[in-house]
Amino acid sequence: MPETAVNSIFSHVPAIYQFHNTFLLPQLRERLANWEADPRISDIMCRAAPFLKMYSLYVQNFDDAMNTIKTWSQKSHGFSAIIKSIQKLPECNFLTLQHHMLSPVQRIPRYQMLLQDYVRRMPQDATDRPETENALKLITVAATHSNETMKKMEKFHKLVNVFNNLAEVNFDIVDVSRELLKEGKIVKISARNGEKYERYLYLFSDMLLCCTPLGRLQGKSYKVTAKMDLDGMKVTEVRNPTSPFAFCVEGRQKSTEFSASAQEDKDGWVSAIQDAIQQAIERKKTFELDRTVSNNSSTKDEPITSPLSPNAVMTSHPFIDIEDADLGTRAPRWIKDNEVTMCMCCSKRFNNLLRRRHHCRACGRVVCSECSEHKFTLQYDPSKSLRVCSTCFNVLTGREQLDSTDGEKKGVLEVEADAVSGNSVLSNYLYFTENEKKKTWTKTWCVIPNDELCLYFYGALQDVRAQMTMPLPGYEVTQFQCSEHKHCFRLVQARKVHLFATDNKEVADRWIYAIKQASIGEDLDRDDVFRLGKSPQTLKHNQPFENGDGDNSSSSGAEVE
Repeated sequence: MPETAVNSIFSHVPAIYQFHNTFLLPQLRERLANWEADPRISDIMCRAAPFLKMYSLYVQNFDDAMNTIKTWSQKSHGFSAIIKSIQKLPECNFLTLQHHMLSPVQRIPRYQMLLQDYVRRMPQDATDRPETENALKLITVAATHSNETMKKMEKFHKLVNVFNNLAEVNFDIVDVSRELLKEGKIVKISARNGEKYERYLYLFSDMLLCCTPLGRLQGKSYKVTAKMDLDGMKVTEVRNPTSPFAFCVEGRQKSTEFSASAQEDKDGWVSAIQDAIQQAIERKKTFELDRTVSNNSSTKDEPITSPLSPNAVMTSHPFIDIEDADLGTRAPRWIKDNEVTMCMCCSKRFNNLLRRRHHCRACGRVVCSECSEHKFTLQYDPSKSLRVCSTCFNVLTGREQLDSTDGEKKGVLEVEADAVSGNSVLSNYLYFTENEKKKTWTKTWCVIPNDELCLYFYGALQDVRAQMTMPLPGYEVTQFQCSEHKHCFRLVQARKVHLFATDNKEVADRWIYAIKQASIGEDLDRDDVFRLGKSPQTLKHNQPFENGDGDNSSSSGAEVE
């Protein structure tokens, strides 16, 4: 066994032993022998307190010492035999070497507790009480220093463990200023098609890592698929009919949608990420306090423009909120392929051959090739020019809208599904057909807006134009059975027949109740519809609150980038 291994195990032990053997222990013994003449220990502990900080060095090396003992016990039979023979001696009380080496780690907290008990038992008028209380403060400082060292080492080892679990890491994870805040399994929702993949998240004090699980035979547990800095990050709610516990993490370089297993899990992640972002902002503010007044005064009156397009003043955008989206300065959340059936610029329907899907890298909308002919160098990814839609290109370059419809009256169908659904009594995917004989069902996003006794039909929940609308007063609602779906109902008015279906009973009950109320001209209230007209006292407390029927089918027209 090399000498370096021995030094690694017993580092700082000689100094601690010499301090106690030649200083602290002899003075305490002498004081106890003459206790009647001088009944106090405060002066001894005050002199000893500064030297107790040497325990922090021992604590800092403790884990390495334990690992060295474990390694050489397995590696060297001679070392293992010597350790076992020593442990059998009466002086060792049959305890292992590891147990004995743990005693110095616990020494300072024990001194603190003993002094606290000593002070509690002292009379209030004792002459030695003020100095003893001062000694307790000094010992407490030493104990705090030791505890902080232990916490730092614990944080350091957590980072090392994360590094050892990850494969192909091309950046430094182990950093003295970094702390692991939260980790756990989660589901990632694909930005393109809504497919779900198992992932593992590591939340640090300065970044978020999204990792994919690896096979057992590969030696590592996870591989990093995305690294997102907390600087500029925000967490937003997501309306996803198939994932009720979804939320979106929007970073400057990338935006990713996740789905938790339950509401409690979602709240835990959202709260942890938001707290980490806020702490990062506070740290950043402290570094910016040293800015001079001259620097502040020289920049306070300058207009905010895109550094990549000097003429582009970020004022307004026809479809998205610039203040929230930071057009071009951060990666947008992509609208999924199966959330639209038409181009979000020109409203023309997608198909596999002539009009295929593309994503605008500035706003995240799904557009056709005709509406995304331009490329632009965006601030969040300046390494290359990215595809952008015509609307974003005009905003980024400061050009006027050539085909602007400002001031023109919009048709009744020219209403975005997302806007209507966000202010609706009821919105769900339903299966719909007008052919009672063949029953060729079409999956349709159906919405009853607030303050309108009318039903809007959309191809998908993010379409920018409705397929049709249907006034509800005067319709008769009845249920019927069919082989394709579990719960079906029909709307009949004169010779008009409309068939609807869903595989979720609660969704069907809500729609039937809402349409029955609307058919006789009754005003609709969202809470009343979700209670099915029951009073809040009779409503079951655990009744689920859903926005979708749980079905997830993609629309035609694969995306081409």
